[in-house]
Amino acid sequence: MWRILSLFLLVSFALQVHAQSLPPNQPEQDACHALVLCGNSFHTPYTYQGNGVVNDLPNTPCGVPGLMAGEDNVMWLKLNISTAGTLIFNISPLNPADDYDWALLNISNTNCSNLGSQHVVRCNFNQNQPITAGGNTGLTMTATETGVAAGTPGHNFCKYLDVQAGQTYLLMINNFGVGGGPTSGFTISFNGSTATFNNDGAPQLAGYEASCNTKNSLLVNLSEPVACSSIATNGTDFSLSPGGNIVSAAGVNCSGSQGYTDQILLSFSPALTPGTYTLQAQSGTDGNTLLDLCENPLVLPDALTFMVPALESTTSLTICGNQLPYTWNGQTVTQGGNHVAQVTFPAQSGCDSVAYLNLTVVDTIKYTQPVTICPEQLPYSWNGISVMNAGPQAATYYSLSASGCDSLTTLNLTVQYPVSQQYDLEGCGSVTFNGHTYTVSQQRQDTIISSFGCDSIFAALDIVVHALDTTTITVDTAACDELWYKGVLYTESTVLRDTLFNQYGCDSIYEVSNISIYPNFYEPYSYTYAACDSVIFEGITYVEDQVLVDTFQHSVLGCDSAIRTVYIHPEHFELELIASPEEPVEGVHVILSTRANVPDYDLTAWLPASSFPQQYNREQHFLAAESMEFAVVAKSALGCIDTAALFLKVDSLVPVAIMPNAFSPNGDGLNDVFEPRFVNKNGFEINVFRIFNRYGQVVFSRSGIENGGWDGSHQNGGKAADEGVYYYYIEIQFVNGERQFFKGDVTLLR
Repeated sequence: MWRILSLFLLVSFALQVHAQSLPPNQPEQDACHALVLCGNSFHTPYTYQGNGVVNDLPNTPCGVPGLMAGEDNVMWLKLNISTAGTLIFNISPLNPADDYDWALLNISNTNCSNLGSQHVVRCNFNQNQPITAGGNTGLTMTATETGVAAGTPGHNFCKYLDVQAGQTYLLMINNFGVGGGPTSGFTISFNGSTATFNNDGAPQLAGYEASCNTKNSLLVNLSEPVACSSIATNGTDFSLSPGGNIVSAAGVNCSGSQGYTDQILLSFSPALTPGTYTLQAQSGTDGNTLLDLCENPLVLPDALTFMVPALESTTSLTICGNQLPYTWNGQTVTQGGNHVAQVTFPAQSGCDSVAYLNLTVVDTIKYTQPVTICPEQLPYSWNGISVMNAGPQAATYYSLSASGCDSLTTLNLTVQYPVSQQYDLEGCGSVTFNGHTYTVSQQRQDTIISSFGCDSIFAALDIVVHALDTTTITVDTAACDELWYKGVLYTESTVLRDTLFNQYGCDSIYEVSNISIYPNFYEPYSYTYAACDSVIFEGITYVEDQVLVDTFQHSVLGCDSAIRTVYIHPEHFELELIASPEEPVEGVHVILSTRANVPDYDLTAWLPASSFPQQYNREQHFLAAESMEFAVVAKSALGCIDTAALFLKVDSLVPVAIMPNAFSPNGDGLNDVFEPRFVNKNGFEINVFRIFNRYGQVVFSRSGIENGGWDGSHQNGGKAADEGVYYYYIEIQFVNGERQFFKGDVTLLR
C-alpha cells in the first residue's frame, strides 16, 4: 500500500527540485503490479528507489561484462495492445541530467512472474553523461539499433517496434539521478504511434485501514491507482450515511494535483459519533468521480461500510450521603464529583474504551412551605398534623425523596386577621377606589377581601369630587427659517400646549400655540440642450459646454425662491481606428478596434464592406494578407456622425533569425540581452528557449513568447550568472508554419 511521505529533496542543480521520493517496495516496482497505461502520455512526479519485493529481471541483452543491465531503482508500466501498428515512445526527464534506462518486454506468451532476458525486445542503457538529446530516450522511426549496451554514451534511441492486437508488453524503467541520487520525474509520450492500447478496468473502493481514530479520519484503499488531479480536495467525491461531514480528502503520496495513489485519507469535522457508517462514492464538485490513469471513472454507485468504535462513555449517578463510600466497577469512591472514577475495557479490535463516573451525593433535602389562612381555619390540618397556632416553623414533616434520601419540610403558617382603616379621597371629576369609580362627593363603607379569601380591611371612605371647568386658547404664529417665541428659539414647526390649574388642581386653562416655520429653499429647475458641434439657446450660439444659472425671486412670507439651470452641450464627436499590430506580416492575426471621445456610440459601417460581414462590431479580427486602407463610420448617442480611416501596411514574412555569439548585461543599453534577432517585428513565436551552464544545469527557460531574452541572471532568485560560455537550445515557429531550431554556445561578458 501507499504510505504518506512529505519529504522533498533539494539537489545542487540550479532551479531544479527533485520529485517526491517514495518509500521502497511500491506496488508498481514489481512487474505483476505494473501501472496499466492508455492514451498518448503518462507523467510521474515520483522518484523510485530499490527493486520492489521481487527482483523480476536481473539482466537484459543490454548488459556487458562488469555492467549488469537489470532492474535497479525500478518502476514498471504495462501496455495491452488493442490495435495493431507501430509503437514509438519518448521518455522526457524533467531534469535533462537524469539518466533513465529501460527495457521493453513482450509477455504475450508468458506471465509477469516468469520473466527473463529472452522476453526483452528492446532495451537502452545509454550513458547520459555528457547530456545528449536533453536526456530524452525511447523508440523512434529513424533509429536503427534494437539495443544500446550499458555505459554507451550518445545513443539515446532504439528502433520502433511493430505490435499486434492482443499482445501485452511490460516497460521496465530504471531511475538514476545525477551522481546516483534521486531523479526529478519524467513524462513518457506515445505520440506518433499507430498502435493503440487501453485499460478496460475501472477503480473501485477496495476497503479501508482499521484504526482507533476513525471518528476523525479514514484511510480508504482503492483497487488501482487513480490520478491525484481527480481527487476533490474538499472531500465531495464521497458522502456519509446516516450522517457526518467530510471536510477534506488527500491522496497518499500526492503532491498537490500531481501524481497517482491507491489510498485516500478522508478527514471528518466534527468527529463522528460511535456507530456504523456507509461511505458512498459520488461525483464531486470538481465535476467528476475518481479517475484511474486511463481516465476510467469509478463506477457509481460504489460504497463500503466502516465502524466508529465507542471509545468513551460517562455514567451519571445520584446517591444519598449515607451511601458513601460507594463501589463502582470494583472501585471505591469516597466523594462526589465529575470523573471521580474511571475504568478501561479492552476491545477485540484493539481500541480500548474508557468509562467515567459522575457522582452526585445528596444530603437531607430541606423544604419550607409558607401558608396563609383565615382565622376560622384554625386548627389547620397539614400532612396529617393538626396545627393549633400560627407562626414560623409551626410544624415539621419527614418523608423520602424520589432519590430515596430523607426529606424535611417545615411549615410557616400565617393567619390573616381583618383591620379597620379610614381613607380620605379627593379627585377632579371622579375618584376610583378598590375597583369602584365615584363621580360625586359622599361617605361610604367598603370591605377589601385578600387573595386568600379573608376579610382583611374594613374601610371608611370620605370621598370629595371637584368638578372640571376647562377653557382653550389658541395662538397661531409663523416665520421664515426661525422664530423666537416666549424666549425660546424654534427652527421647526411645532405645537405647544400649556396648562394652568386652580387651587384644587382641577379647573384648567389650555393654551395651544401653533408655530409654523417656513424654510428658505431653492426650488431648482434644470434643462439640458445638446446638439452636434453647436447649440443655439435664446438666440445665442454656443460651441463649447456652458452652464447658465438664473435666479427668480417670489415671496410668500418672504421665504420662497427658484433657480433655473441650463446645461449647454455641443458634442464634437471624434472617432479613431487602431490596428494591432500596426505593421503585421502576412498571416499574422490582426485586430482592428475603435475608440472615441464619448463612451456611448454605435458603429454603422465598416469599409470595404465585403471584408467585414459583421458591420456593427467594435472590433474586427482577420489574418493579414495585403496592404490596404480601411474605414469605419459611427454615430454617437446624440446622433453625431464621424468617420475614421487607417492604411494597414502588410510586410512579407522573412523567416530568418540570427543568434549572437556574445552579450554583455552591464546596463549600458548595448547587447544587454541575449535573444534571437529577426527581420520582421512579428510573425513568429519562440516555443522553447533554454540556457544551460557547462554542468548541464538549466539557468533560464521560457516558452510560448513573441519576444524576450536572457538578461544574464538565474530565473530563480535573479542572481547574476558568472561570466563564461553557456549553451542554448531554441525552437522558433513562424506564422507560415516553418520551424527553426538553434543550438550552440554564447559568451556572457561582464
